Amino acid sequence: MSLLRRSLLGAALPAATVSAAAPPRVRFPSGRDANDRRGMPLEELFVLALSAAGIEVEIEAVAGMTQPRRLQELRAERLDAAYVSSASASPSDIPVLRRPLRRGLLGVRLLLTRRALAPALSKVKQVEELRAWRLGYGSGWSDLDLQRRLGFPLVIGNTYSGLFRMLASGRFDWMHRGLSEVWDEVDNPELVPEGLVVVPGLALFYPLDTFFCVSPKRAGWLDALDKGLDRLERDGRYARWFDAHYGQALTRAAMPGRRVLPLPGYELMPGASLADFDVLRRAPGRP
Repeated sequence: MSLLRRSLLGAALPAATVSAAAPPRVRFPSGRDANDRRGMPLEELFVLALSAAGIEVEIEAVAGMTQPRRLQELRAERLDAAYVSSASASPSDIPVLRRPLRRGLLGVRLLLTRRALAPALSKVKQVEELRAWRLGYGSGWSDLDLQRRLGFPLVIGNTYSGLFRMLASGRFDWMHRGLSEVWDEVDNPELVPEGLVVVPGLALFYPLDTFFCVSPKRAGWLDALDKGLDRLERDGRYARWFDAHYGQALTRAAMPGRRVLPLPGYELMPGASLADFDVLRRAPGRP
């Protein structure tokens, strides 16, 4: 574990002040490995939401956890808070804030493949056609069972970074990546090998997103997070946060020019509202 002190004001306090009034440390998961930066905006939103509710915290980043492991660590109170996808965030013993943090952005899926396969994949018009190609998926990804039920021929990888190398080497034919993830991934040459491209003109969608959850002893924070997010939305800070981290990704995806195929069979987390998964209606170029 490494303690990451993140001040919303970015200013260092005198040592005496820090020791006298240091905010509580929150054990919170970071990436799966050194190349995994997907959770950094969510960590920022967590701190912003609590701050908007009057609670200042410091983040103690804990690396290398799958989503099932995060839930285990929350139960054991070795984590204080986490983010998990809606496919994971349903256990009744884990307090979960049941509002999608990015309005369903994680469920907007772009296809990643080798350059030679991209033209054929771009012509797909029905989900069933994708069964002709092998899909790569992570062993700890929370919606793995859904992909099995959809009948995709699956090739399972055990590490986040290794999946991209497996795709490049031909072990499988395509992956689908969240619109919130894919551009940072393909722009990172240490993660995505040369020759992998985003399939043009096509996207998938199902109501998948991330949710904040806390350990049972921190259950009181759910109300603070909910109120804090409401305040961030009312005063425009949520929109600024979203645009800063994901606005460029939405523009780059050019969603109005993509055929969007819904993936069937996804069960919405109890207590969540499908109306909150409205990111496609807010995408650039859409009404």
